[in-house]
Amino acid sequence: MASETERPREVPAVWHRRVPAVSSETTLLRNQLARWARAHGLPSGLVEDVKLAAYEAMANTVAHAYRDAVRGTMAVTARAVDHTIEVTISDAGRWSDRPSHRHGGRGVPLMRGLADAVTISSTDTGTTVTLCWTRRSFSLDR
Repeated sequence: MASETERPREVPAVWHRRVPAVSSETTLLRNQLARWARAHGLPSGLVEDVKLAAYEAMANTVAHAYRDAVRGTMAVTARAVDHTIEVTISDAGRWSDRPSHRHGGRGVPLMRGLADAVTISSTDTGTTVTLCWTRRSFSLDR
């Protein structure tokens, strides 16, 4: 039983990390993101969808964003508002519609299959992937 002075730990509505765009960081970030989503009370299936779709976007950043340049960074931000989860993955690299190898090209369709909405915005200064889940079946009010 918790004492009167102990309070439940509040889960932040916004979670943000900026890290080097290297594959070793993607595993750490997807696990941290999954913990954040679980702490918000998301059903396990939805946590897995968030985790996998975000991982695919991060893996695309690692594989494609900085191909012709020195390694850059990626930023991952997750927001929980009412019945919506929004995850953005951004970089300062260049978008390419071409797969980097013959087995590539499945990440964006996978993200589109897992999230309710996917937006990819690419400019000369970088790319931002926004993944959104809006569900009437769960509540983020805790």
